[in-house]
Amino acid sequence: MAVRAGQDIDLNGNLPVTYTKSDLPPEEIRLRKNIWGASLMLDLFLSLQLGRPPAAFDCLRSPPLSTQYESSDCDLSKLPIQIFQHAVSLCTIISRINLHLYLGFSTLNMQTLSEKLATLKGELQTWQQLLPAEFRISIGHQQDRAILELNMLYHIAVILLYRPFCRDNTIPHAIETVAEAASAFNTLLDKYKLSQNEIPTSSPPLSQTN
Repeated sequence: MAVRAGQDIDLNGNLPVTYTKSDLPPEEIRLRKNIWGASLMLDLFLSLQLGRPPAAFDCLRSPPLSTQYESSDCDLSKLPIQIFQHAVSLCTIISRINLHLYLGFSTLNMQTLSEKLATLKGELQTWQQLLPAEFRISIGHQQDRAILELNMLYHIAVILLYRPFCRDNTIPHAIETVAEAASAFNTLLDKYKLSQNEIPTSSPPLSQTN
């Protein structure tokens, strides 16, 4: 009900007029968008755990390429933490993977499994390509826990995307792709466990950035 209510009042500002023509201060806009992003994440996790469709409408459309606000009146220093925005966008893609590949939802341009895979793969690749360099894993550099969490979530998305095609091997290299993503996830997980015992870095975990 909370997600539905948030959509009814356009908490995320999908309609340009919601925030661009409002008198809300930047701090209030930031808070509202953070609340919506956290709601999307919670909705995704509950959807995956319970095997039910997500409540948020965001997963019915492709995620926007930009994570910035459309309003030019907002102070950029007051916007939500950027890594949190990228995490919300990734969670939207994972929700779409769950909805289309695991729950069988179809749209006019996503009827067959091959069409669904092509569309969702493109969205995931676009997200990865637009990820800033400071949020990627760099060999030889100690990574903040928030960055480790974001990249682990990306590898989970890859696994979920190709897993349905591993059983009958209809997609070439599907098993190899899943195995590589699982190996990369385990490597990052080991680094994450080590970071738990070290002095906190400059950035808090992703779960605390909203």
